[in-house]
Amino acid sequence: MGNIYDKYFQAWEEIGGGLCCHFSSVGRWSQWGSWGLLEYADESPTQSPKFQAFQRWLKKWNSPVP
Repeated sequence: MGNIYDKYFQAWEEIGGGLCCHFSSVGRWSQWGSWGLLEYADESPTQSPKFQAFQRWLKKWNSPVP
């Protein structure tokens, strides 16, 4: 998923995307998918490829990374 997020953010930039609001920061997997960057609030970000991709993108734009 990290690679997919990298490609998504790259495509967002290429089409001139402005404000980007991610749907969910934390959320468990369900029958509808896994929408959170992390599955649990106390999950280590190093274990989440989606969170790592999001951090890379924020750092690229000098946005604060929590």
